[in-house]
Amino acid sequence: MNLEREQRARTLFLTASELPPAERDTFLDRECGEDELLRRCVDDLLRFSPTKVTIAMDPPPSGGPRYAPADCIGDYEIVQPLGEGGFGIVYLATQREPVTRQVAVKVMRSVRQGDTFIKAFEAERQTLAKMAHPGIAHFYDAGITEYDQPYFVMEYVPGIPITRFCDEHRLDIRQRLALMAEVCRAVQHAHTKQVIHRDLTPNNILVSMDEDGTPRPRIIDFGIAMGVDEDSSRIIGTPSYMSPEQATPDLDVDTRSDIYTLGAVLYELLVGQPPLTQEMLQNAQQQAVFKLVREAKIPDPSTRLSDVLDPGMVEARRVSQAALLRMLRRELDWIPRKAMKKNPEERYATASDLAADIDDFLDGRPITAAGQRRGYRFRKTLQRHKFAFAASLLVLLSLLGGVVATSLYAAEATRSADEATRERMRAEDNAEEAQQQRAKAEELNQSLQETVDEKEALIARLSEARAKAEQLNQSLQETVDEKEALIA
Repeated sequence: MNLEREQRARTLFLTASELPPAERDTFLDRECGEDELLRRCVDDLLRFSPTKVTIAMDPPPSGGPRYAPADCIGDYEIVQPLGEGGFGIVYLATQREPVTRQVAVKVMRSVRQGDTFIKAFEAERQTLAKMAHPGIAHFYDAGITEYDQPYFVMEYVPGIPITRFCDEHRLDIRQRLALMAEVCRAVQHAHTKQVIHRDLTPNNILVSMDEDGTPRPRIIDFGIAMGVDEDSSRIIGTPSYMSPEQATPDLDVDTRSDIYTLGAVLYELLVGQPPLTQEMLQNAQQQAVFKLVREAKIPDPSTRLSDVLDPGMVEARRVSQAALLRMLRRELDWIPRKAMKKNPEERYATASDLAADIDDFLDGRPITAAGQRRGYRFRKTLQRHKFAFAASLLVLLSLLGGVVATSLYAAEATRSADEATRERMRAEDNAEEAQQQRAKAEELNQSLQETVDEKEALIARLSEARAKAEQLNQSLQETVDEKEALIA
């Protein structure tokens, strides 16, 4: 691409980026005409540089070339522009020596435009030299163009913004969270090197698919990154994802600003919109934008989802809106909310802490963003160990069943013993009564025997008396007979 076409593409891009999205195609059809290469270049700029334009408070001066010629930069052959940021423009280029490969070349604004840009470039060279993580694009080279413009060369990442990737590949919520946890770990690596990115938007988190089908996120464009100890007074970032302190020149920006931005990207991965939507920002003046960033109350993801009906967004997550709403409530509201606290002290202390909470959610463990909610940790513990709990409950129920059975048996045994005691007592009472009855019977028998004896004695006496009476009667008869004989 020649310089004239490049400058024309940049001019059209700047004009088109100020237009409402619905009017851009008509504008570009009219301005580009039959020049397909020009149209493609402008479309690429618009695609890789969202309408949420990065703001840098150091304005580019008027006059002089802003970007290097796009035919060749150093040893790198320019293929096409990839995007424009607050400090320069990024090109896709081909490296021929010592290896042939595609690279991304970022050209900074001219040296003649002041020390601010040069300092940013030098800072980025130092920054990228520190990076050695699979989730961060590798730094290859740096130099100065013939027009005194600093440039650096880094690994070309042929991915697409993380939000687009997730939607186009219809990743579900768990897959999106796992991807975001990887991004957090890459950011943690940068933070351990004392480097803050300051613009971790979806367009700076590119995702490609590995050969084995695994999504691989990579962070690019540390062009506005800074060391932890460097000046942070300039307002730099993308308003839709910017932390409140980034919109306040007098406040220091530290690693927790990146935590906020990560929370904002997570927010968009969940509900399809950034915390501050383009509709909220598009008609606001710069200071009004900063005021929104500092003061706007961000609704929880579930609240935003309830207010917005977007079937396409829900379909891209392979779930119904009602199911997504249930999924977001509680923990997936709490995690972005903690990451995007207005007060940096209340956010996650590190990116690894944010990643840990995401991992804990995916593994069913309690998350730190839940705070001290009553019963939450107990419920999560039960859910995580439900099989062990079920087995323990079964054992407990078995033990309780045994205890109950033993108790019932003991109660029955006690009742049986009591009944036996009562029976024994009744038997003893019956035996005593029987003894008394036997004594009475014996006494009665003895009495009867005495009566019988008395009767027998009486009978004997009667018999004896009868015998005597018979004798007497015989004697009388004999007397009578004698008398009769005498008379006769």
